[in-house]
Amino acid sequence: MSAGDREHGAAPPSFDEVEGGAGGALPSPDELALFAYLDGELDADATARFEAKLRADPRLAGELRAATALTDFVRDDAARVYASSRVDAIADDVLAALADAPAPVVDMAAAREQRRARRSPAGVALWVAAALSAAAAVALFLDRQHAPA
Repeated sequence: MSAGDREHGAAPPSFDEVEGGAGGALPSPDELALFAYLDGELDADATARFEAKLRADPRLAGELRAATALTDFVRDDAARVYASSRVDAIADDVLAALADAPAPVVDMAAAREQRRARRSPAGVALWVAAALSAAAAVALFLDRQHAPA
């Protein structure tokens, strides 16, 4: 099947047609079965067939031993790293600090009064004067644009 056939809605490529397999980017069917076996995802029949293949293929049996050793190492190392990371202790310290520090209570009436005090009448007058000056400048500019030459 050509790439053009696939572009026009034909069936997707089989695993064997895709670049990969032994030494490629994709796992081989044996590797996929190995991962499924390690994860306990095979049914009883598939498990029996895979175990028979393991007995007959020393290379595949070696891959199983290596994958099992790697899985055990990662699991054991992850437990060691987690135990030494103080993750739970850090969370407990943060929660204790939050519990010890009372939340500040804001007096809303006092906050409104402070805001009113910052808005002095002189400040409002300056803003009004600036707005009127800007409006006058725009009016003069527009008047000059429409004046006869």
